[in-house]
Amino acid sequence: MMSQAHKTRTGASAIAIAAALRPGDFGTIVHKHGTLYAAEYGLDGTFEAYVAEPLAAFVKATPNAGCIWFAHHDGEFAGSIAIVRHEQGQGQLRWFLVDPAFRGVGLGSRLIAEAMAYCERQRLADVHLWTFEGLDAAGALYERQGFHVTKRKQEHAWGRQLTLVHMAMKRSV
Repeated sequence: MMSQAHKTRTGASAIAIAAALRPGDFGTIVHKHGTLYAAEYGLDGTFEAYVAEPLAAFVKATPNAGCIWFAHHDGEFAGSIAIVRHEQGQGQLRWFLVDPAFRGVGLGSRLIAEAMAYCERQRLADVHLWTFEGLDAAGALYERQGFHVTKRKQEHAWGRQLTLVHMAMKRSV
């Protein structure tokens, strides 16, 4: 685990971000989502399946399905994000996660900037995402990028009652 002093010295720039799937990255994303969301938000094991099933389909369909980025620091997983391509001109931001050991150094902003640059290059005019209330830091990052809330709905999901939030942005292409 990266210490606070190490975070200060290295910052987000010392963390490599690559759009290349390395052995173990798929499993790490599923594992990190499962354990982190259980510990921080009380979600149950069904959340891992929610992450794993579409992620597996995405990985099998790549390169036409979109792009996924992995952040690593000294070989250690630091975070991930993806843009899944849907109908022409549409994309969905998915699997955004920053490991707690790497929070607070600007990595989340770098990952979202990478994803939004991809959307610009691919001329994706409509980009959306699903999140839930309580993910305040991520929500603030989304809003700074131009996403806005389009829908909220109460749902029992992943072992608890949640307010799911749909956010979207229109981009000029």
